[in-house]
Formats: sequence, structure tokens, C-alpha cells
Amino acid sequence: MSEYKVEVEWLPDPASPYKRMARMGSAADKLPEVTCVTPPEFKKGIPNHWSPEHLFVSSCAACFFTTFTSISDSSALSLKTFKVKATGILAKDKAGKEAMTRIDLYPEIVVEKDADIEKAKRIAEKAEANCLIANSMKSEIVVHPAIRKA
Repeated sequence: MSEYKVEVEWLPDPASPYKRMARMGSAADKLPEVTCVTPPEFKKGIPNHWSPEHLFVSSCAACFFTTFTSISDSSALSLKTFKVKATGILAKDKAGKEAMTRIDLYPEIVVEKDADIEKAKRIAEKAEANCLIANSMKSEIVVHPAIRKA
């Protein structure tokens, strides 16, 4: 079992028009702070900052990324470049509540050799099945891998 502790603190700033800004961090793990706000789609939301919605989608993409690279390290995959783009869909769920109903992951995988294209496809499937963040979410997670040789 592992435990992850974070702290979220309101940042009151009388001079700022933004009353919904929070600072997040983890003193125990000495992580850098992240500022988080209500996104602009909501009343009094703030543009151009990280929101819980961005962090939710990012956690899924980052977990897929780290799971893929972990598996590829032990699979001798000749990986040239790798990145994951993600899009989260915020909509009403079946119960009529606002929720992140779907996350689409778009891994872009470039390998050194033609022979590694199939291997990369299998690793992407394993990463999808073993991503612990995606497995913890009730959102539908759809992976659209694009794999090619450099």
C-alpha cells in the first residue's frame, strides 16, 4: 500500500479580483506548489491557470505515459519520441450530475525500427490496462495510439 498526501490552501489576496485561487502542494514529499483555480467555464472562473479539471485529465495522461515508459524500459523497445495528448469531456452523467464523462488519450509513439511497431502497440495496450489512475476513474477512457517509425 502507498499513501499520497497533499494540502490545498486558499490564497486570500484582497488586491486580486480572483477569490477562488488555491495553492496545492505536499510538504511531506517536498513537491513544488501548483496554483489551481475554478476554470473560466464556471461563474467567476479564471482563465490561463490550472484547474481541477485540467489536473484530472493530466493525471490520466501522465499515468498512461509513466506506465507505458515503465513497460517499454523492460521490453527493449527502441523508442525515439513519445508524448501523450489528452482531452477530457465535462458533461452530465447518467445521474444528471456534472462529471468528466470521457477522457480521450492520444499517445504519439515513434520507434526506431519497423519491427518495434507491433511491440509498441502491445505495450500501449498493456499501459491502458494497467494505468492505475485510469483504473480508479469512473470516466470512460479511450486510447487512440498513433505509432510510426522515425
